[in-house]
Amino acid sequence: MQPPAGVWAGGVLVAGLDFAFHDPFVIGHFHHQGGIAMTHDQIDNGGYQPLVDLAQQIIDIQTAEMHEIEQLLDAKGESLLTE
Repeated sequence: MQPPAGVWAGGVLVAGLDFAFHDPFVIGHFHHQGGIAMTHDQIDNGGYQPLVDLAQQIIDIQTAEMHEIEQLLDAKGESLLTE
């Protein structure tokens, strides 16, 4: 899933703005998505196994938290993107 336009995600500001960025769940979801993208570099290119292992733990935890955020938003009748 790509961040909606206008979101600061993973160090990139995407043009436009058409989502409810004020919701901390939405911000947290895309914050985690950016962290996961950056952490993949350590897994792909890291040479120090303890850091590679830590990177995988970060990905696993943040992925689980993203799913939890999606479930919480769904329970509120909301989604990551607004119409």
